[in-house]
Order: sequence, then C-alpha cells, then structure tokens
Amino acid sequence: MIKLFGKIKSGLKSLAYSLKARMLFAICLGSAAGVLAYIFLRFVINAGINNYYNTPDRKEERIEEYFVELQTYIDKNEISSLDTAKITSWVRQKRHVYLFLYKDDELFYSGGSYDPDADVTGGGVTVDYPTLEEMMEYADQNGLRTLSLTDGTLLASMTDFAEYLYYDIANLVSLIGAIGTLALIVIIYFYDITKRLAMLSSDVTVVSEVNMNHKIRSHGTDELARLSANVENMRAGILENLEREREARDANTELITSMSHDIRTPLTVLIGYLDIMKMQADDETMQTYIRESQKTAMRLKELSDDMFRYFLVYGNSEIEPDMIEYDALTLMTQMLTEHSLYLKENGYTLEISNGTELSKNMLIITDAPKLMRIIDNLYSNILKYADKSYPIRLIINEENERLCLTFINRILREGEHAESSGIGLKTSKRLAQMLGVELILNGEGEEFSAKLALPLVYVRDRGDKSNQE
Repeated sequence: MIKLFGKIKSGLKSLAYSLKARMLFAICLGSAAGVLAYIFLRFVINAGINNYYNTPDRKEERIEEYFVELQTYIDKNEISSLDTAKITSWVRQKRHVYLFLYKDDELFYSGGSYDPDADVTGGGVTVDYPTLEEMMEYADQNGLRTLSLTDGTLLASMTDFAEYLYYDIANLVSLIGAIGTLALIVIIYFYDITKRLAMLSSDVTVVSEVNMNHKIRSHGTDELARLSANVENMRAGILENLEREREARDANTELITSMSHDIRTPLTVLIGYLDIMKMQADDETMQTYIRESQKTAMRLKELSDDMFRYFLVYGNSEIEPDMIEYDALTLMTQMLTEHSLYLKENGYTLEISNGTELSKNMLIITDAPKLMRIIDNLYSNILKYADKSYPIRLIINEENERLCLTFINRILREGEHAESSGIGLKTSKRLAQMLGVELILNGEGEEFSAKLALPLVYVRDRGDKSNQE
C-alpha cells in the first residue's frame, strides 16, 4: 500500500511538472489575466468617456452646434416643412443624431442617422441605440427648440447618442487587450521552451563537432530537462567508453610489444640452433627434418612480424600520416626498381607495361614510408604466393588524374605454399585508407591482382593557380 501511494505521489509530481501541465497552467493564467485586463480596460475607458465626453455640458454643446448647423442648412436650401427628404438627408449625414419635429403640437417628423436605411456603422462597430419610445421620452425631458422654415416655424428636439459608439469601441479595445494578454503569457511560455531547446541544440552541436568534454546543461524537472539529462548521461557514457578503449588499446600495445619481443627472441635462438644442426648433421633424413623445421621457424617469424605490423596500423588510430609532395617519376623509380631486381634474382619474370610516360610535371602528395610499406607488402605477397612459371605483370598508367600501379600474378597451386593469413594485405588496405589512395585486391580464379591508384598533382595546374592569385 505504501509503495502504491509512493508511485501515485511520484506520478502526480511528474505530471505537475510536465510540459503539458505547464502549458495548461500558462493558458489558465493567461485567460485569468485576460479577463482582468478586459475588466480593467473597460472600466478605465468607460470612465474616461463618462467624465470627458458624455457629460451634460458637452452633450448640450453638441446639440447646440447641431441646431445651428441645421438652421443654416435650412436657410441655405430654402427648405419647407414639405421637404422632409432634404431634412432626412441632413440627419443621415450626422452620426448618432435623432431629430423630432412638431407642428401644431403634434409630432410632424422623426428620423435619425441610424435608421435601417442609413449607414451608421463606422469601423465595423455596431451601435446598440435606444428604442423610439426611449428617445421620445428623452426629447420631452430636454425641452424643445424652434426651427424657421420657409413656410413657418416648427418646434424641434434633437438627441445625440455618440457615446454608444465609444462604449462599443471600448468593448472592442478591452477584448483586444484581453486576447493580447493571453497571447503574451502563452508566447512567454513558448519562448522559454524554445530557448531551452536552442540551448540543448547548441550544447549537442558543441559536443558532436568541437568538444566532447562540454557538459550538457539541464534546468527544471519536465520532459525537456529529462531529455537534456539523458543526453548528458549518453555523453558521459561515451567518454567513459572512449577512456576504456584507450586503456584497452594501451594495454594491447604493451602486450603486443612484449609478445613480439618474447616470440622473436626464442625464434632467433631456435633458427640459430637449426643452422648449427644443419651444418653438423650427416644423415639426409635428418637434413630434411632440419630444413622443414627451419621453414616452420621462419614462417612463425614472418607471422610474428606481420602481426606486429598489423597492430601498429590498426591498433593505433591516432597516428597521422606525414603528407609531403614528391616528384612522381623519382618516387616510383626508387620504390619499384629495387623490388623488381629482387624478383628477377629469385627467378621471377617481370613484364612492365608503361602506358603513361611519367614526367617532371607529375607530383604525388603522400607519406612515402607508409606508401613504401604498401608496395613492400604487395611484392612480399608476390614472392610468397606467385607461380614462377608465369610472368609477373606490372601495368603503369594514368586514369582520371590518378597514377595506377597494377600487379598481376598467377597463384601457386594448392600445396605448394603455406596458407596465407591475409594480415599483410589487410595492413596494406588500412595504410591506403590512411593515405587517401585506393587499393583494389582481386584474388578470384587462378590470378591475383592488386591495383594501387595514387592521386596526381600537376605542376602546370599549380602554376596557373599561383598566377591567378
């Protein structure tokens, strides 16, 4: 029961601090503030109308001005009591006015600017005027005045209801103020949310592109705050995993280095003992065993060297290549000549097809030692697994502003060579990736091919750019 109560309490607390609850609170607060703003604005504006516009003195002044203007209009146009259309025309020009004319103590004419046929609505505001009976009563209470027409004198009463329009305008302004208050509070709420989202986005951008140690900021207890906290936990977890990987990599480095030394030392001693035994053994069978043992020892030594080289490339991703500009002709001559002579000395036939004439205007930007290790591995692979009965083909050509070296050899039949570990070629692929060159290996069928594509830079292009600058 206590656990259930605790869960309910925790759930209600989470709901109370959720974005939905905060939004509902902002809307309710905005609505309440809007109602108060409506009441306040309506009261203030109506008070201003009653105190400065709708006073008896101001109403009397306006009525007096209307009578003077009407009398001037009658005199100018020589209007008689029969010209009610002209009287109506003047009345309709005056907004919020109603006119009563009496002849022989009887109501002779009544009309106002807000009659159904008149247009008295200004600015989209509809004015709710008094009824005819209310205006008649109002006219009787305010006394009568005289108007001189061409055919006699009439008694007249005029009422002004302009304050009703201002009351409706006050209502409209108050309503706009209420809606504006509600909108302002809701905008403030959403501004806070968008500000926090922008802060989270900025922090994530810094972490992903600049500084992984930058802390993700979090404020509050709602869903957005929990999202920020989760992102921060992910960042901390990634940093922890990276630190563990670094520690594991350092431990592997130490282990591989120690193992390489520990393996090479006894292997070197073993190879030395086998050489001594080979010189002293007279039995042909014993000589055969010793030769096979030497081959096995040398194989173990090669595997140890390959493993160490493989680890140096794959085990330490922090090593950056030292890219330097080299003359393509000079670099290729240095790297290929020695290996080509060594192949011939070991009984291989090398056929070179030069489809591109290397010239002084061709440059290669690379890390020469690492590129040399790729070529070393390719030639070493040829020495181990190529069939001497077939020529080794080296094709040099230019493709799409790249210098391509393609090695093609016939693979030894099964049983004539030891099984390949593939470490050397994997190391070459990794080195090629580091240098930004392409290495394509194809070992299907009876032939093996390796294509190394090096991007070229031309001296003339570089010179043109310098001239343009």
